[in-house]
Order: sequence, then structure tokens, then C-alpha cells
Amino acid sequence: MKSKIPSNADEGALQPSVGLPVTFDRPFILWRYASGHSQLVLRSLPNSASDYIEVTFQGVVGMKLVTNYEPLTIDIAGSAQIEEMTQFSGLRKPPRTVYRCYVLKSDRDEGLVMCLGVYAFVHPKEANNGQVTVEHKDSRLIFES
Repeated sequence: MKSKIPSNADEGALQPSVGLPVTFDRPFILWRYASGHSQLVLRSLPNSASDYIEVTFQGVVGMKLVTNYEPLTIDIAGSAQIEEMTQFSGLRKPPRTVYRCYVLKSDRDEGLVMCLGVYAFVHPKEANNGQVTVEHKDSRLIFES
């Protein structure tokens, strides 16, 4: 079953436990990678929506990405992709069993992220100061895995 996040998150009440795959019907760019925190952030581009979305991957040990995704679909990677990222990341058993491999898809390209988990927040447009997002009182979790 494919979950679809509305292009304007206010159009529907979403629960954080949305199943995979999940599609965000907006353009996203690679926003930030913090090696000290092993954290990767993708952010939706400004548009007519009154909000923006940040997708954060925690505990990242490996990634193969393109710079933008439109739309962005996140799913669990297949066995061949998991093996590829396990080798690429240099993971060995048993630690490799705590990591998850996600495939990021757009209409044109794919990417892979090996990490501990992923979540997404929707933030009101006024929280966007071009820097790292600080949670706004109206920010809300819309997805986690």
C-alpha cells in the first residue's frame, strides 16, 4: 500500500505511523548532512504551500544520492540494494542488523540511505529562516519509520 502525503499538509490529518512507501508530492533538495550527528536532511522547496517539509535520516552510515527529488518517494530497499549499501558502508554482522536501508525515488532518479531511521516534520513557512530549523510551535511530525 502506498501512502501519499498531500502537497499541502493542511489538507489532511496525518498520523506519524504512515506505512511505506510514502510519497511527498513536492520537490525536495539535499539540504544538509551533519557528519558529527550522522544526520541527513532533505527539505521541500518553497512553493505556494503555507508550509515546508523536512525529512531527516538519523544514524546515517552510507548514502548514494542525487541533489533533488520530485516527487519524493521513500520506501524500504530491496535485498540487492541492501546488500549494495551494506558493502558500500562497510557494515558487518551483527551491527548491520540494526540499520535500515531506504530507497529514495523521484520521477527521474533514485538514491539509497543506510541509517537507523527516518522521520519528517511539516513546518509553517515562517519557521524557514534559511538555517537549521528550530521546531516551531506549529511544527508537527507527519511520518516516521
